[in-house]
Amino acid sequence: RSLPAVAGYSTPLHRSMGATSSRPPLQGVEIAPDNVTFSCRSTRTATFIDVIVSNYTDQRCCYKVLCTSKYIFRVAPKTGFVPSCGSTSVRLIFRNRKVVNSTHHHFDVLIIFNDTVTDASEVFQSKSVKPDGVIRLPVAFTQLPAEAPEEANEAAAAPERFRFF
Repeated sequence: RSLPAVAGYSTPLHRSMGATSSRPPLQGVEIAPDNVTFSCRSTRTATFIDVIVSNYTDQRCCYKVLCTSKYIFRVAPKTGFVPSCGSTSVRLIFRNRKVVNSTHHHFDVLIIFNDTVTDASEVFQSKSVKPDGVIRLPVAFTQLPAEAPEEANEAAAAPERFRFF
């Protein structure tokens, strides 16, 4: 079964990551960088990337970050406000428990413009709330080479009081 053609997207992977007709277009809010790449050295280590949510409108906007897997990703803070003509930082964390070679992961940032609510989580409590816009951040993974033996020896030579395991 073939997927319907979407203007500007040529492969099924790009179609699944692109904006669909059910997602409203969003103007005045940007996220930098527009894609997320986690570089991992070994398993059992966490890595993170900070993204900046910028609001260029005259209204305060509320955001909520959703991820494809709560088992391997964490977001801090998950919900929050961005003041008008301002920006805020959001940390996306990858909990590297096993090697992931998938290109099907992404983060969705839901945006709602609201100047009256004082708590960001109140905006998204109702299941019937429709976001003013959605920004999708595709996720990629890169495997870094293993640590050099010299770095491992330096870590082993650390004083006992600095060891946390």
